[in-house]
Amino acid sequence: GPDGHQRKWSIPNLSPNESQRSRNYRETVMIFACINFERKTYFQFVEHTWKARDYAKVLKVMFDEMHNDDEDDEYVLYQDNASIHTVQLTMGVLEAEDIQSAYAPARSPDLNPIENAWTQLSRLVHAIEPSYDTKEELEEVILKSLNKLDQMYVANLCSSEPWRLLKTIFANGEKIPY
Repeated sequence: GPDGHQRKWSIPNLSPNESQRSRNYRETVMIFACINFERKTYFQFVEHTWKARDYAKVLKVMFDEMHNDDEDDEYVLYQDNASIHTVQLTMGVLEAEDIQSAYAPARSPDLNPIENAWTQLSRLVHAIEPSYDTKEELEEVILKSLNKLDQMYVANLCSSEPWRLLKTIFANGEKIPY
């Protein structure tokens, strides 16, 4: 199901009382992260579905962290049009913190470089073990794998953004052939 758990039907008085894991059971986690040309930045495991106040709070912390590292750098927040990205609270934080933002259409992974970084991170995690029995075990491997994610790869993703936009325009908004 949507919570990542797989369950099976049971027969009263014959089946065990507790839920049984299938052989394909896998733990999943949600992650919020940021990348830029120079480094992988803010990273956080997400424990529940975020509301706008959760997102706004993390944006402020993330941009404060990046500005403390280098006040002269300018950053653009690249996000899709998810409701927590466009509500008044989020827009107020972006304005108050002087954070520039760019919006991509929904379901446009070709335009968002972090989608490729997620794919690469997933490959690194699953190369170690195809599935994990506990959430903690998975989180530990994700953190180790994040450190192995090559910064040159991330920089290339970020610098490819103008090319991605141009290719998307030429493809009339369709998926970009790689």
